Amino acid sequence: MDEWKASELNEYIGMTVPYEGVTDKFREILQEDDLNSKIFVVSDMRTDDILPILEHLGINVPHHRVFGRDHEDVFDQGIEGDLNTIITQNIGSQVEYLDSDVERLLDFATNHPSLSGVDMFFTSWGPSTPSQCTKILRVPSISTIDTSTIDLFLAGEPLPQPTMTRSTIEHQP
Repeated sequence: MDEWKASELNEYIGMTVPYEGVTDKFREILQEDDLNSKIFVVSDMRTDDILPILEHLGINVPHHRVFGRDHEDVFDQGIEGDLNTIITQNIGSQVEYLDSDVERLLDFATNHPSLSGVDMFFTSWGPSTPSQCTKILRVPSISTIDTSTIDLFLAGEPLPQPTMTRSTIEHQP
């Protein structure tokens, strides 16, 4: 993968298609100094694979706030460990975690007490099935964000109740 990525960087970056409007919203929010210092990127991709994508998309998060898998140890501390590190480094700050991986969110919400203080959000613009979306709606500790509510989230406004969001999730293409 590394040899191909190095020789075909543009092709590699082009394989990551951003969701319409979402990248622009994050780019805008990162231009605000007070919010920029509070944004972290946590991914199950390797950090060296994430950085060129973020740079290409114009999402400028300092490298020390990008948590990905390490070259030497693909199974390092995992996303839960990364979130705990962020919590420890930011005592007194509210941590909000956005993910499109339904099963990971359900696992974090039900099996990881160390993450009980983290506000978890399901991003419905990612790959998920209708049955997975229905599962998420049954978990009160996980809120849903879609492309129509991302502005509210980024502005710190209250999100619609899950019953209002249900029709949006179930009718996505």
